[in-house]
Amino acid sequence: LNTTAPFHRPRPPRAPCWSWCVRLLRSWGFLVLLLVGGLPRGWALDAEEVLRQVDAKLFPASCELYLNIVNKRPGAAEETTVVYLVRRNGEQMASLVVAPEELKGQAILRLGEKLWIRRPSQVDADPIPPSHSLLGGVINNSDLLPWDLHREYRAEVQEENDARVTLTLHPRQPDNPYKKLLMLVDARLMIPTEIQYFSASGQFLKTMFVTERRKFWEQPPRPTTMRFVSALNPGYETTLSVGVMKLREFPESAFTIRNLGRIGLLMLDE
Repeated sequence: LNTTAPFHRPRPPRAPCWSWCVRLLRSWGFLVLLLVGGLPRGWALDAEEVLRQVDAKLFPASCELYLNIVNKRPGAAEETTVVYLVRRNGEQMASLVVAPEELKGQAILRLGEKLWIRRPSQVDADPIPPSHSLLGGVINNSDLLPWDLHREYRAEVQEENDARVTLTLHPRQPDNPYKKLLMLVDARLMIPTEIQYFSASGQFLKTMFVTERRKFWEQPPRPTTMRFVSALNPGYETTLSVGVMKLREFPESAFTIRNLGRIGLLMLDE
């Protein structure tokens, strides 16, 4: 007996060929599902990414536009205001009231969460809270100069199907005028169709409905008419309609408190 011979452990039996084929088919099948989108949508849906797509469809990051704003209330004539609005990188924006005459020349600057107003009779601009309203009606100053939603809110998917995604939005900053937003998004176009607004105490304030959409520059349609309906005061509505909208880049120096009185000069440079 040769006790120095090396010890050889017997090989385990090789798996049948058909077993290896099954494993390969399963791997390729999973890859095919990924490529064609066959996985359940909930597995891959990212609420923050949905919100970024919504932002891209609402307004270009840098642009200029005119807004026609109509306030309605029971027993009173409609009040129409025309506002010139400019945006830079989705977080710097300013507006100038063009009409009516009694409001003409009032300008608001928004830099992140901070807002300032300058009236024609004033030399310096004054800080204003986002919850106040320059134009009255159902909208406040933060609605008039909307920051990118993904910068202002954290998003969670509440419900989804092939037609619609429902998001719950919670503010990132404590001074936000809203405690929560409930947003209904068209799952194919990634455009909001309805937004419900709730106060810091949880009270239901209003609903925004997108009633019209239009194409600009051969791109997918954007919301162009948004109707805000008060939940607190029946019959009170504010409608925002986008008139002319153009892509345009602005220098950072245009969005300063010192230059707020010169916003009107940007219209002359169109």
